[in-house]
Amino acid sequence: SRRDLDLTRDDLVERLRRLIDEHRPTHVVNCAAYNGVDDCETDEAAAREAMTANQEAPLILARTCRELGLPFVHISTDYVFTEAAARLEAAGRSCPPSGFTEDDAPAPLGVYASTKFLGETLALEQGATVVRTCGLYGRGRDGANIQRRGGNFVETMLRVGSEREVVRVVDDQRCTPTACDDLAAALVQLLAGEVATGLYHMTAGGSCTWAEFAREIFLHANLATQVEPITTAEYGAVAPRPPFSVLDSSRIEAATGQPPRSWQESLRTYLASRTLPQ
Repeated sequence: SRRDLDLTRDDLVERLRRLIDEHRPTHVVNCAAYNGVDDCETDEAAAREAMTANQEAPLILARTCRELGLPFVHISTDYVFTEAAARLEAAGRSCPPSGFTEDDAPAPLGVYASTKFLGETLALEQGATVVRTCGLYGRGRDGANIQRRGGNFVETMLRVGSEREVVRVVDDQRCTPTACDDLAAALVQLLAGEVATGLYHMTAGGSCTWAEFAREIFLHANLATQVEPITTAEYGAVAPRPPFSVLDSSRIEAATGQPPRSWQESLRTYLASRTLPQ
């Protein structure tokens, strides 16, 4: 946890080596990031933390693991494609129906996207394995929501859906929300084999807009809440969001032999798990 290894501390290398000596891991996976995408656009301290956690720390982690002979896996994001759709449109091309592949050129826009892109680039230069994913939702070992400030999109929709008759949700951003359990399972399978260094995409199968995702959440949660679709401009977020960030997971599927579950199936599993003891 951050209590054990704060990626923003100056003594990161020493603390990392101490933890590795203590736990003797076979692999190291970096699940940490600064993801306050709007905060780091308007707050200088938040922007510095994003740069430290998302850009500088992955380099330190990857380099230290390389020196110790440990395979290192770094988690990155669909936000590296924030402006990719616009650039394709300007070039007279459309987005690939199956999503961006690892060979497509990233086009980050904004502090969060840029720091994550630079972080994955630096990690790859040190021989790391980088796995990009999208729209994570899940809970930690203590049952708490894993996202920053204690929430994720599913839990937010369940909360506001129980309070309101109508919820306004963005309908012009297409992505693939992914359950943390699915990502974790794919990482375990990847690490169980001959892990090839390099870049992978891993998300659930299919794609949807956030409004479509919200409707599916309300449907399976038996909530009568109506979804009013709005545009990104109407939502008015500070940080730029990718209008299309579907990722093609063919490469990791070939490496693990396991096709991803659909986002609908993963959502149903997550909603059912909320009633079970942690």
